[in-house]
Amino acid sequence: MNTLVKLLKSKFFWINILAVIGVTVVIIVATLIWTRYYTHHGESVEVPDLTHMYIEEVEIELNKLDLKYDIIDSVYLRSFQPGEVAEQTPAPGTFVKKNRKIYLTVNCRQRQKVTIPDVIGESFRKAQSNLRTLGFSVDSVSYRPYEFDGELLDLVCNGRSVHAGEKLPDGTMLILVVGKSDTEHTVFVPNLVGLSFDEALEIIRDNELSLGNVSYDVRPVSETERLQYHVFFQSPAAGQQVYRGKLIELKLSRTKGTESEEFF
Repeated sequence: MNTLVKLLKSKFFWINILAVIGVTVVIIVATLIWTRYYTHHGESVEVPDLTHMYIEEVEIELNKLDLKYDIIDSVYLRSFQPGEVAEQTPAPGTFVKKNRKIYLTVNCRQRQKVTIPDVIGESFRKAQSNLRTLGFSVDSVSYRPYEFDGELLDLVCNGRSVHAGEKLPDGTMLILVVGKSDTEHTVFVPNLVGLSFDEALEIIRDNELSLGNVSYDVRPVSETERLQYHVFFQSPAAGQQVYRGKLIELKLSRTKGTESEEFF
């Protein structure tokens, strides 16, 4: 007991106690200051909305805020332009520390290609709906004289016909060529007998008529052989008066002038 009393009355004891307390306070204060500096306490910034920006714009915007970015993925979205930021993490409006990375998903720089379906011969409305679902722009329509109303006759892109199986970039504009019957204007059927298929087709179109069924007495085995065939029968016959758009049936043979018995 006497020893404890003497210790409490000792100046050396209290000097050591104060020294320990002082060192402890200094360590605590230094730790708080270091932590405040290391974590940038009170220096958080609001994440901007980077969607629909290009990476060059993102870099400028984030540099102003002492933020960084990292591209982690790419997607294809029709509502975004190629190369635009489509998604970001953290979300816009979130508060983060400086030097924080913002993770970005970028829209593909090249549009995806879509295969044209076989829609020729379908009704205009059905074909238009199908093509729109696939991502094509199909608001442009032109009409061609034809025996039946509303049938899709052709798809045109940049001035040329495109066919089922071709691949075009998503969003490509197509012109739908639709049949329209004309019961007010008539034309005379030209004589096509003796002409090659290509020559007959050009004349049919020049006279605002339409190509109907095409058959061969012996089907050609190659395109080179097909070029040697000629029209030997047509229906309606030459000289008949028909409405514009009338379907003209052709029969072709490598032998000019004589109708093959295989057709009859």
